[in-house]
Amino acid sequence: DEEEAAVSTAPANLDLPVTLWNAQLRAKLFPDGIVVGAVVVATTRASCALLNHAFPGKQVLGSLVLPEVPMRGLTLPHSLRNRTCTIYVVPGPSPALLVACQYDVAAERAHAVCTALLGEVCPEQVVVVGSLRAEAYRGAGDASQEALVFRLATAQQPSSSQPAGPHPVPTLPTGNVVGGLPAAILSYCQVRGMSGQLVVDVEMVPSLCAESVAPLASATAAVLSRAAATHPQPGGAHPAHAGCAAACSAVAAALTAPETLAAARRDVEAVTAAQTGALGAVYA
Repeated sequence: DEEEAAVSTAPANLDLPVTLWNAQLRAKLFPDGIVVGAVVVATTRASCALLNHAFPGKQVLGSLVLPEVPMRGLTLPHSLRNRTCTIYVVPGPSPALLVACQYDVAAERAHAVCTALLGEVCPEQVVVVGSLRAEAYRGAGDASQEALVFRLATAQQPSSSQPAGPHPVPTLPTGNVVGGLPAAILSYCQVRGMSGQLVVDVEMVPSLCAESVAPLASATAAVLSRAAATHPQPGGAHPAHAGCAAACSAVAAALTAPETLAAARRDVEAVTAAQTGALGAVYA
């Protein structure tokens, strides 16, 4: 019965989610297609909180909707508790897209969601932030005692004539496996010869979740800053790609701004407290 159910539902897993674009803004900013210097995709609570509060002047370019996820319970203004996927644009000479995916994307839906997110976008650099359960982590360090953040990258990385030295964010130790949407996005970039990087946060216990905000912001900013420093300067395949370094640098600075960190931490603390209270009520 389980096999028959899996076969019957398999085609639905490949159905692309619905992408709702702000048509007027898209036509104004990207009349020749959505070509940007960088795309940053957040898939964890802390990283979504950071993107939601970075760049007060950012605009909502669109939203990705999963038909299988009910919309009841959504609130205005936007909340970290909402199950949504918001696509922000940071306009300017060097535009960037910030994607706060607050859905719990099932592994079997990851490819379709990835394709919907990146299929209409032409980025020079992609950075996705994901997580790894503490019990699945294999390596030095203890997530219950400290924040552990690592990175992975596609083979296609920008080259530079200047030696960059050791990367400030360590590579994820061998033996660890990252799945879901973050892995799908990194694979998407690898297959298409795009420069993609994955920042992996080893999940801390719920009571310490807010403690991961600052280390995660620093690691993501370091990855973006290194991409900006090593990326070839103007002369790419598309004029808009010349702004990759500027876009990466701008996002890195915004993520580590004191006001961004403070607001993101408050959001994470509020959601964690609400969930802890709800669990306490269930078991009371």
